[in-house]
Amino acid sequence: MRRGLARRCHLHCCGPGAEAVAGWTGTIDPGDAPVILAGLAGALRPTHRVGTAHVITEVRPENGRAIIPSWPDRHTNEPPRGGVGAAVVTSVATLVHEAAFKAALAARTGADLVDLESAAFASAAASRGWRWGIVRGVSDAADSDLPADVGTWIDAAGRLRWTALLAALRRRPALAGPLRRLGRDAREAMKAVAEQIWIELD
Repeated sequence: MRRGLARRCHLHCCGPGAEAVAGWTGTIDPGDAPVILAGLAGALRPTHRVGTAHVITEVRPENGRAIIPSWPDRHTNEPPRGGVGAAVVTSVATLVHEAAFKAALAARTGADLVDLESAAFASAAASRGWRWGIVRGVSDAADSDLPADVGTWIDAAGRLRWTALLAALRRRPALAGPLRRLGRDAREAMKAVAEQIWIELD
């Protein structure tokens, strides 16, 4: 599916976090083509299951006004194609790794998903007048805790930092099982994201 998308789209990796995505948006000029932010998010509600993809209908920053994507081109009340759910996303500065914090964030913002990039991307894209949208895959459930240092295992380009990961495993061998599940869930979620974008572009 990724190879199929590569034939239809220009794929870029901006790296994780608001600063990375804000810098990347300043380097491209898409013209009339839609710009789609694709990636992973954590669920804030149990209804948004691991491995599923969701078309974002609203970006709701913790501080500031909500921003509505302009892609896909359809009426706001029309559901996403392919049977997936729509979702509202919020963004935070650092990875949310505790289930209790996810619950508090859901109550405070009313969002369904949380990530690091959507708010910065939405602000930049809207200010530039782009056609833009966001599709997020759920990599971790609302009631799951992640390792506290999980954010240090990814570099600025979005690549796995093997030395940091192996060091964490040496300190805590019990991480091996949860990490395998997290990797499997992330791959399943990104496959669902690619499939959903393919459907929306068809």
